[in-house]
Amino acid sequence: MDGSLKQDRALPEPFDQHFRLASGTITYQLGPVSLTSISSYQKIGTQFDYDISSVFVPFLSTPARPIGAVGLPGDTDTEKFTQEVRVSGEGTKPLEWVVGGFYNHESADYLEGFSLRSPSGQVETNDLYTLHLPSRFEEYAAFGDVTWHLTDRFNVTGGTRYAHNEQSFTQTLSGIFGASTETSRSSEDVSTYLANVRYRFSENATAYARFATGYRPGGPNLAANDPVSVISETSAMLLNAEQE
Repeated sequence: MDGSLKQDRALPEPFDQHFRLASGTITYQLGPVSLTSISSYQKIGTQFDYDISSVFVPFLSTPARPIGAVGLPGDTDTEKFTQEVRVSGEGTKPLEWVVGGFYNHESADYLEGFSLRSPSGQVETNDLYTLHLPSRFEEYAAFGDVTWHLTDRFNVTGGTRYAHNEQSFTQTLSGIFGASTETSRSSEDVSTYLANVRYRFSENATAYARFATGYRPGGPNLAANDPVSVISETSAMLLNAEQE
């Protein structure tokens, strides 16, 4: 930062992203019942670079090893496939219903590390920090809901969804700002539900009430060094470098 309205960077900060998405829906009508299949595939690749010199140059630079700039380039790739199949009895009043299943598979790969420059702009060897984090997420789910039309104007809906997900990631880190770990895994079983009540006063006026539960998948946590230990280890390392 250089003032409230001006920014100054020691390194360029390029950003590049490639996004691909394909999806398809197939519906087959079986009298009053319809069978629907929805498939999608997406792939995202992102490359970026952040200039973090203002924070890390004062911390890392020493007379024995002066550092003029510190960048944080990163590369992340995500690939995801989803598949949903559902059977519905729509337009079959007084009862309308939907039952189905859902599958999701996602894999990601994340890589980042310091980019060091000397005060003259020469590239320095990065022996301080690199991180590689491949991960995987997989989910299976089954769902269903029923709508009961008590009258032409009044209906109620109830539904539920059960999901099971599994996650894993491996953290490989070199340097002083983190720790490598063996592959970490987690799994979770979640049930959610909903209830709706709706009344139509006219074609232009409707009143409704809705209650629903939801969730966001958690997962394993990254492992990091204690900041106090990092500072102590860094100071000792830099002091030894100056004495050699």
